[in-house]
Amino acid sequence: SLLATSNEAFEKLGLRDKVAAAGFTRKWGASFGPADGSAESYADFSVSPEIPYPQTWQVPRERLDELLLEHAAECGVEVHQEHRVMEVAFDAEGVTLDVAGAGETRRTVRVQAVIDASGRLGLLARKLRLRVEEPKLANIAIYAHFSGVPRPEGRRSGDIRIIGRDDMGWFWFIPISEELMSVGLVLQRRVFDTWPRLSREEILRRAIADTPAAAALMRDARREWPVRVEKDFSYYVRAYAGDRWLLAGDAGSFLDPVFSTGVTIALESGIEAGRALDAALARGDLSARSFADFQRVQRRRYRMFRRFVVGFYTPS
Repeated sequence: SLLATSNEAFEKLGLRDKVAAAGFTRKWGASFGPADGSAESYADFSVSPEIPYPQTWQVPRERLDELLLEHAAECGVEVHQEHRVMEVAFDAEGVTLDVAGAGETRRTVRVQAVIDASGRLGLLARKLRLRVEEPKLANIAIYAHFSGVPRPEGRRSGDIRIIGRDDMGWFWFIPISEELMSVGLVLQRRVFDTWPRLSREEILRRAIADTPAAAALMRDARREWPVRVEKDFSYYVRAYAGDRWLLAGDAGSFLDPVFSTGVTIALESGIEAGRALDAALARGDLSARSFADFQRVQRRRYRMFRRFVVGFYTPS
């Protein structure tokens, strides 16, 4: 579920028209309501004069990633699929990558610098022991895709819907396509640990049943996906850059999904990492000092969004 500012990133990349033509679900805002369905607060992106492109998208992530990869190749990037960087070694003259290819083949590649975009795998963050978990956001997400879930008529048919729970958990309802709705439950770990040990399917079923607003929406729903679980997904890093390396997107940090910031932050930090590295190469200085501005922006963005997210889970 993207934020409207994602469009500005697509514009910078020269990709906005391709995204608009991809057939993704149109999103104009988000609604928030309590468990009993007695009220609703709607955030309409078009209200803000600071947003040049208020209509954004709900996307099947693999299709968006494919668009980004294809566009990069069209722009001249040398793309190698089915290869994985297994190890990174730094020295004064450059960086050596140990790369695994198809069929268990291995080779080494020599480069000047690395932008780590390995997502929550966090290759460099784990190697350099940079990752710090967020104990205030120790949450668990349980989710699947369903058909037969009703949605509003008209412009709001593609908007995300958030339904809160009395235990400070919440549901997301994201219209991924005309047929499918992504339905997810987020629970705080301390709450989850008090529940009986049930299967993931039973947990999702139980939570839907005891949340009246969610139960009403799911009355005629049919599950089309296996139920999946994600946990411990909120973290940051002690450093977003160093000598000959930068961290972009989830490889650096990720916050709770409640405000749909993940893909937007990843896009913006990816663009910023590319610009920072380009400037550093032009200067001939690939030291951590050369990436100080990049690092400052990433930390400021994380702190800003963290205030909103922690506030969401604070009853007062």
